[in-house]
Amino acid sequence: MDSVLSILSSVILFVYNIIATVVVWIWDLIVGFFSFLADIPITQYSWLNAIIAFVILMVLIGIINSVISSIKAKARAAEEEKARELRRIKEEELEKEYRIARRKRWEEENTCPECQAIGEFVLDRTEEIDRYDTNKEVEEKLANGKTKTRHIKCTKVVEREHYHCDECGYKFTVTLEARELD
Repeated sequence: MDSVLSILSSVILFVYNIIATVVVWIWDLIVGFFSFLADIPITQYSWLNAIIAFVILMVLIGIINSVISSIKAKARAAEEEKARELRRIKEEELEKEYRIARRKRWEEENTCPECQAIGEFVLDRTEEIDRYDTNKEVEEKLANGKTKTRHIKCTKVVEREHYHCDECGYKFTVTLEARELD
């Protein structure tokens, strides 16, 4: 729709420019012809009339062009609003699907294998299995706008959490991924 309005606006502007030019030429020919026939020099008034006619035509072309531009802008705004609404709906659907999948995964991960109770686990204790020093890449921004990569030392720890089911008393452990200590 936007491209059709754009083409239509260009065609109308082109046609009105041609019409304005032709009208001015015809006006000049008529004035010149009758001045020649009457052997009267061309007066300032005939040129003034031609200029006034030209200005009126240009104003009309400008008005028509602004009307077409506002129609195009409204159509573009409506299309953008429609696209935003479709994106919002799609994002809401994806968020809903993600929440459902996350809930299913949480239920699978938090279901007692013995009694099938969901989320009835109690953390008994946390035990540190391993602690090690490692290097980490950090990018820092310099005053001149460039970035510099540095390697800094950090300590990581691997932990094991001990749980029991509040319903049946089933005990199990979970080994967590290595995390960085502050």
